[in-house]
Parts: sequence; structure tokens; C-alpha cells
Amino acid sequence: MSFVGLGLINVRRNLGRSVLAIISMAIASLVVTSLLSLAPSAHTAEHLALRFLLGGDILVTPQPVVTSAADLDPARGTPASWHLDRLPPDTAGLLAEAAPWPWAYGYLAVDGAPPPLLSDAQIASVEQALQGQAKLAGIVPLSFLPVLERVEGQDGPPTSYVRSFLAGRDIAADVEWWGGYFETLLSRGSYLGDPAGASGSGGVVCDEARTQRGYPGTRAGASLALVLPQAIDPQGGSGLPVWDFTRGTQTEFDVVGTLRTVTATELTQGGPVDYYWGTGAILTAQVTIDQLARQAGLNRAPVAGLAIKAKDLVKLDELVGAIRAALPDFRVLSVRELAASLAWTGGVVPLVGEVSGAQVMFSLVPRGLPLDLNLIFAVLAFTIAAMIVAANLLVLLIERRREISILRSLGARTADIAVMVQTEVLLLSLAGCVLGFWPIRLLATITLVANRLSIGQIASLTLGDFGLVCGIALGLAALFGLLPAIASTRTTCMEALRND
Repeated sequence: MSFVGLGLINVRRNLGRSVLAIISMAIASLVVTSLLSLAPSAHTAEHLALRFLLGGDILVTPQPVVTSAADLDPARGTPASWHLDRLPPDTAGLLAEAAPWPWAYGYLAVDGAPPPLLSDAQIASVEQALQGQAKLAGIVPLSFLPVLERVEGQDGPPTSYVRSFLAGRDIAADVEWWGGYFETLLSRGSYLGDPAGASGSGGVVCDEARTQRGYPGTRAGASLALVLPQAIDPQGGSGLPVWDFTRGTQTEFDVVGTLRTVTATELTQGGPVDYYWGTGAILTAQVTIDQLARQAGLNRAPVAGLAIKAKDLVKLDELVGAIRAALPDFRVLSVRELAASLAWTGGVVPLVGEVSGAQVMFSLVPRGLPLDLNLIFAVLAFTIAAMIVAANLLVLLIERRREISILRSLGARTADIAVMVQTEVLLLSLAGCVLGFWPIRLLATITLVANRLSIGQIASLTLGDFGLVCGIALGLAALFGLLPAIASTRTTCMEALRND
């Protein structure tokens, strides 16, 4: 009988004493599988309302909506000086609602930083840099126009105005990407344009909860009165336009539908309570907003950023990392990252009930910078797994000293003893990996199925992750098993006789 077979027999005979070792490795495998399978991927319905409103799954913008440690990396060049700056209110849009502090409080800017709007050349360069990304379904601009929204008095005049903004939408892309969710996203009426999404209808879509952010209420079928300012571009098309509201043009839109942007549901004693974002955006077709921009004196509507739609949300973090590497001069973040980093700051945090505008603005307080702890957790999990393997092997060495001494007295070579010990170690580690991997992987499979991956793709990703988890676990087990195995081979025949 080979010493590999002897190791298998020993595992079966000593299975009762090895349960703790298997459970320990299963727990370590479970942690590593969670990091590999669950964290990098997102369910197709995760942050659906925010992804729809922001236009995609990943955002690319020159605006300092979120500051990261990379902005202070000396390798990227040390700026001559920093200064406190504040983004102009007329560059605000959906991104300003999500992360309002660069507009409300200011931010640290580098001298000579480019304007916070994208030029045609920058848009073309971004599209060219991302041509090799196979997982991208499309790229759409985040266009906007500042407007004044007329508010009628309750008992007639006087009339007041509230600063608001139009957000341009690519109807064809929206129908293709989000059409299956319109039944959930639309509370009343219909979406923009005709069913084919060929052109805009001239109507707009608003959020039914926008009154909670201080905007006038709207309903499907109502008429929305807006004042479009005249644009003045002091740099001939390359800088920030200046908007002159004293020369505004009156225009009206029909509200063809209202949105119900539920972002979370909390179970209470009185039943489920829905939370809303309550955006003040007025969504309209891209062709419509570009026509209005030309009326205001611009070639097209300003673009605050680009929204990227991924074909699926599997390994979303890897895709975001690849886009960041391709676009080092832009801020790239997924909607998931934006929602996580801004959680409970009053930006993308939903509203419930009637909340006054003053209460909302009071809650818009910036928090600390978000940190990615996945790498730290992975290192800790691998370290714990290695320590568990080493501890179990030390126990195995003590319990098997007499058996190994007898095998040595019967003529077993040093390599034979090492092979037997390593076989037992690897088999116990493999059993723990199987027990820890598959329960968590089933949860990840739900995400893969929701992203409409084929059976072949799901099998390939699953087997790839299983091989990675097992490879790491078995590699560490074999590495840390070398020392006990070598120590076991030093046992002499006389030790067996002394133990008798």
C-alpha cells in the first residue's frame, strides 16, 4: 500500500478527532468565499432607483463628488498649492443632489484644475479609452440645464420661483436598460417618448416625492412652467457658461409621468415603510434638452459626467478598477460605492414622511472618506486560515508520534512519512473548503442568475472561484505542513521502543 493510501486511511480512522480541523478550515473558506463571490458582484436590483436616476451603473466625472486617498498620492504629482473652491450652483444636477458639499460647503482644489464640466474632446477621449472594455453596454452623457420653476401662490398671486434643473435622458438607452423596471419605477403615467424610444415627446417626468426636498408638487397630466436662462460663455465654448436669469425664456412642459424612487423598505410594527430619494430632477429627452440649450445660446446642453451601463454586475469592482486605470484623470465610482460612501449623510439617503427643506439641508453634512477594507479582511482571513492549519498540524504531530516511530522502524523513508502527513493535511483542508465554499456560493449564484448569465458562464465563474479558494487553502496548508512533516521524519526507531 502506498503512503498516500495510508494517509487516506488515517483520515477516515481519525475523522472524529479531525472534525475541529475541518470546521476551522470551513470557516476560513467561508470567509474567503464571501470576499471573492459576494462583495465584488451586485444583484441586478441593487440600488435600482439610484442607478436609473443617475443613468447607469458607473459614473465618470471631473467633479469632486467624492475625495479619495488617491487624490493626495505623491506619485501622481504634487500640486504647487491648494485652495478652497466651491462649485457654481448652476453646474448642479443629479450628482449635486447625491453629494452636495462641493456646491454647499466647498472643496480643496488644485491650482489650474480643469472646469467641472466635460468638453466634447474629453467625452471623445473617454469613449476611446473605454473601447476595449467588453463588459460595457453603453455610455450616455449626464446633461443638465438650470431652470427656475414657477410656484403659484395658494390663493393666487404672488408667484415665486425655485431653482431647479432639467436632466437629459437617452430614451432609447433607458428603454433598453431599464424598460423592464418601468412598472416598478413609474407610479403614474408613462415614460418619455414613444415606445421605440426614437425621439422625445416634449414631456417631462418628475419624482412624486420631490416636494419633500422643497420643490413644487407635480402630478401626471399637470403643466410645469419653467424659466430657461440665457447662456453667456466667456471662453468661447471651452469654459463654464454664465447663466443670465434676467433674460430668461418662459417655457412649459406636460408632466407625462411621475417616478416612485423607493430605495429601501423598513419593517415596523405598523407595517412596511418605504424610503424615497425624492429627487428634484425634471427628466426630459436628450433631444429636447439640446434644443433648449441652443435656444439659450449653447451648442449643446452642459455635460457634468458620463453614466456607464455594464452588461452585468458580476465582479463590478473589477470593472470599476479597470475603468479607473484607463481614466486616471477622472473620478470613477459605481453607484454602489456612491451610495455606501454617502450613506446617512442626507444626500442619497431616502426621505420618509413630510420633511421640510430646512431639515434636509441641515442633514447634508459631509462624513469621513470611505475606505475599502476588502483587502484587509482578505489578508486577515488568509492569516487565520494559515494559523488554523499550523495549529492542527502541531496537534497531529503530537498524537501521531508513536505511529510514525513504528513506521520508521519498519523501514519507511523520510519522504514516505512526509507524503503521508501532507496527504492527510491536504485532504482535511479540501474537506473544509468544500463545506465552506458551496453554501456561500449558492447565494452568489442567485446574483449570477439575476444578471441573466448563461449556465456555462455561471459554471465557469463558480469553478474558477472554487479553484482559487481551494488553491489558496491547500497551498497554505501544504506550506505550513512542511515544518511538522519535516519534524515527524526526524523521529527515530528508538523512540518507538522507548514509548513501549
